[in-house]
Amino acid sequence: PVNSRFLHDGRSGVDKYQTDFLYGGINLPAGAQGAVTGHLFAGAKEVLLLDEYETEMGFARFDLAVDFGWFYFLTKPLFYALHYFAEQLMPQAAAQLPAVTAGADLLYAIPPERLSA
Repeated sequence: PVNSRFLHDGRSGVDKYQTDFLYGGINLPAGAQGAVTGHLFAGAKEVLLLDEYETEMGFARFDLAVDFGWFYFLTKPLFYALHYFAEQLMPQAAAQLPAVTAGADLLYAIPPERLSA
């Protein structure tokens, strides 16, 4: 078992955060050696990265670090669908953005009275 504690202190006008985790003890005979391995993830909650860690490291339900709400069974697949479409459409949108911006600049450069004629 692991006991954990998360603290925040902002009294000095500076936010200070502290995370502690304490593993249960292990009993070893005299002269024996033991080892305990722990993992700490301190990074952005990127769903695909969390899924990768869950698979590689064998962490159960590691994807629950991202709050998909009560309807997890619907919202997580919806996230994957939106992510897929964004990946497919973004290269095209990025390529078209300079042309759209230049076209808008040209429209704003023309005086309004010339556009209505």
